Parts: sequence; C-alpha cells; structure tokens
Amino acid sequence: MPEGRLQLHQFPWSHLNDNSLEISMNDLEVFYEFYGSPLVSVPEGWSIIGVKRYEDLSDIGVRYQAGNVSYRLCRLPHGSTSYKDRESIHNEQHLLLKTDKGVKHLVLKSKGAKAAPKYDNNQRIDNAQSKIMLSWVYLFDSCQKHLIDVNNTSESSNISWDKLQKNINMLKGNESSPRRSLILGIAQSMHKRIHDLSNNARKILSRERSLLPAGRVKELDIACLQWYIRQPGETLAEKAGANSQRLLGVSRYEAYDTLENRVLKDFLERCKTESGKYVKDNKSFVGTKEYKTVNSFGRNSDALLKSSVFQAVTSVSGKIKPNYVLLHDRRYNKVWKLYKKLLRQDHEEDILWDWQANTWSDLTCIFINLALRKLLSDASRFSLEEIINSSFNFYSEQRQGIRLFRGCDAGPYVLKKNKDWENAAVLEVIHCCLLGKYDKLKYLGFIGADLYLCINHIALGKKTVIAVWSIHEASSNNKTDGVIVNSAAEAVGKVNLGISEDVTVKGLVISSTDSEETDFLFSEDDQVCYVRIPQKTGCWNAAVESLSLVLSDYFEKLWS
Repeated sequence: MPEGRLQLHQFPWSHLNDNSLEISMNDLEVFYEFYGSPLVSVPEGWSIIGVKRYEDLSDIGVRYQAGNVSYRLCRLPHGSTSYKDRESIHNEQHLLLKTDKGVKHLVLKSKGAKAAPKYDNNQRIDNAQSKIMLSWVYLFDSCQKHLIDVNNTSESSNISWDKLQKNINMLKGNESSPRRSLILGIAQSMHKRIHDLSNNARKILSRERSLLPAGRVKELDIACLQWYIRQPGETLAEKAGANSQRLLGVSRYEAYDTLENRVLKDFLERCKTESGKYVKDNKSFVGTKEYKTVNSFGRNSDALLKSSVFQAVTSVSGKIKPNYVLLHDRRYNKVWKLYKKLLRQDHEEDILWDWQANTWSDLTCIFINLALRKLLSDASRFSLEEIINSSFNFYSEQRQGIRLFRGCDAGPYVLKKNKDWENAAVLEVIHCCLLGKYDKLKYLGFIGADLYLCINHIALGKKTVIAVWSIHEASSNNKTDGVIVNSAAEAVGKVNLGISEDVTVKGLVISSTDSEETDFLFSEDDQVCYVRIPQKTGCWNAAVESLSLVLSDYFEKLWS
C-alpha cells in the first residue's frame, strides 16, 4: 500500500487483493461501485470526519502495519444524499480529510447504493429498505422491555443468550402484527394519562389591567392610580363619565398558556402526525390491536387539540429550557421525556440509516454466537462445551448504529471429537476491537474481519482462525454473481502465504439478502463460505439454524 494514501475498499478484504481505490489529497470526487460495506484505510496522522454531523469514523479492529506506515480501517456511512443520473442512483458521502498538509473536502459517490428516505414538509417518508432496517431495532427493544419487566429498570443492559434466542424466535410471529415503533409505545402507555392530564391541565392565576365597568373595579395598582390622575374630573364618577363609565382596574383570570402546556400541545400535535404516518404505513394490519391503539390515540390527540384549553395555548418557539414543572411534576415529566424522544426520532433514524452496515455487523456477531450455542446440544459428530457462562450485553441506544458491547461474545468453548481430550481444542470468539489483547493474533488486524473464531489445537500447538466478515449486501442494487466468494477466497489464500505456518486462516462471509431463504456457497478450495442471511427479522431463527450447520461443517473438517 503506498505511503500517505487513503484507500477505499469495496469489500472489507479488497486491500488484500490489491484491488482498492487510491485517494490522494488532490481528489475532489471519487466514484466507486457500492456492495454494502465499504471500508477505508486511513494512514497514521490522518483523521477522517463525516461532514453531516462532524463525527469521527469509528475504527474497525486494531491498527495494522503496511510498509513503514500504520493504518486503521474505518467503515463508511451509507450516504444520505441521493441523486440520479442516466444510468442509476448514486449516494454521496461528504468527508473531511485532515493531514499535516491541511484539510480537504472529499465527496465519495457510491454507484448502486439504495436511495435514502425522502422528506416532505419536514416529514420523513420511509422506503422499503429503511422500513426493514428500522424493524431491526425491535430485537433490541424487546430485550430492553424484558429488562424493564423483570428488573423494573432500564439501566441494566444484559440478558442471557437463551433469552435473546427466544426473542428472535418471537420475531417470526410478529409478521402478523405491525413493527414496534415509538408512537406505538406512546399510545400504549399514554392513552388514558393524556386524557386526564389535558382535562386537568395546570393553570395559573394571571392579572391584567383593562378598562372595566366602574362598578366592577375591585383592585388597583400604581399604574392604575397614575392613569386616574391623568383623567379629567375630580371624583371617580366624573373620571368614569369621561371614559364611557369605565375605569382602569386590575382583573384576575385563569390562564393555561404556560411552558408546560405549550410543550403538551406540541406533544399532542406530533403524536397526531406520527399516528397518521403509522396508520398509513400499516394499512395491511388494520385489524390488529396495535393498529387500533395508535389509530384511536391519533384521533383522541386531534380531539384534545380542538378543546378550549389548547385553543388558548400558544405554540412553542425556539429551544425549550424545561421549567420546574416539566422536570418535577410527575404527570408533565412523563410527557417531557416522551416529547424529547419524539424530537430525536427522525435524527436517530437518520443516524441508523447512515450506519446500517454497523448494525448489520452487530447482527452478524449475534448470529454467530447463537449458532455456536445451538451446537452445545449437538454431540453427534463432536462436542462443544462452554467454559465460562456469558451474557448478551447491549447499549440501550445506538452509537453510530452500534448496539453491542465489545467483548460480550459467548464462550470460550472446549471443542472435542468423540469426547477425546487428546485432540481437544479451545475455541474463542474474539471481536475485532479486542484483537490487540492477543499478542500472537493482533497482527491479523489487517484482515479487516468483524469477528475472529480462534481455534487453538492444544496438542498440535497450532491455531485455526475463521475470519468472519459482514457485508450488508441488501443495501445495494448491484449484483455480485459469485464475485464475493471468489474474491474472499483469493484474499484468504494470500493471507495464509504471508503468515506463520502454525496459523491457518479460513473465511466466513455473512451477507444480507432481500430473499427470505438462507443459502450458502463454499469456494472451490473450501477455505471460504459465503452465507446469505435474510435481512427480514422473521427469517432470522431459520438463519441461525442454517449457520450452525455451516459452523458444524467447519469444525468437523478440523480433524479430517
């Protein structure tokens, strides 16, 4: 790899095949074919920043050495700006490159990437791909809901792998019901509360000066007295006569136009809008409980907005600084928390779209771990025993599409054939970000895999490493037609030629597909398996079953 050059890799292993695009500081625009999960190799001393949110691109794995230069691998965002030429749709990624020579604005134009959702009057309009992508979130939402139900708290962030498997099993049943969404959760939790709060909205006693009939004036202030002095006449009757029998006085009235009620009004308006979108997007589920709940909640929100209470409340403007009531009144605080989620919703969904390849990488890790655990009960050809119990740890909210804690993978395991300890091996599941902790394996960081299955043959003193690459192929309109498995096999072959003889590397490519069936293809040399897993959540349970068969085939060949 040339020194001081940024390189773009269409596949995570493209740099191993010397099949990458070189980018110099003189380039303004770069066109490339998009296949789902492009990476860039960034030289030491360079920084690469996404212009849209001015965020650093996160590293994939550990740094690696090429020549005299140290590089890090970063995954590119999907791109949220779309345009169409005569041939196809392009997505753009705008990046800032910072080096000791200055700052450069670079535009990457990906040909074949699926178009981003559009906006109409500031309302997001999801397309087929973004709807599937948003459905992935339901898996993590169901885990979060389980923690709240069991522990009565959302602060905990780990559940057992067995419970995670049950949640995935339940995803198939959700094909007969609409996907989980924020507005559905709000409708279910606030349907009755919002009525009670709106009908008993907080009000304040206000005072104002106005010309009142002389007989109704009961309170005066200094400003009223100053006004009296300026009026003609010596007595109150004379002064009132000069003003159509009216005098300036202070009147008191109940007012609803407070900050907390302005927030409540805007909350209802946003709920009405989101309910309408949900009902429109889920017309095929018109008879389900979820559909009816949201539809009813939307109509109730509209009816409440037409009440006299909210007719007198002005709209919110500018940035809202919460007052004491929003922070400490139990009724309004619940609305405030949900209101903030509604404000963040489009922003969070845009982030998820940009970093959907990161989320698919996390899902790949989940599939691998669950497939391994399925082999714990299958002792027909070999035995797999877990040495240390582990649990599934996740973030309650995404971070550039990432939801998994690094290092929460299951295992380690003892792998034996016919319960024979003499030929036993230790299997460790190593996330790419933790590869640097393994002195004898960290040099493999240049492979660019998301996960490494390290099998240590105790008696032989040798290691077999299965590099697991994730590719979000379903986010691309380009057809690979077998290119992926051949390209990955070529990369694995070059890796094995350049490393020590006591380590053998094999490849496992986990790709997303629009199909509803899981299929797999082995390379001609049997060193790489290309598995295509449906991106639809209802197909994941069957996909884990198929993936366990692939891993079983890998392990059986260890003793052949």
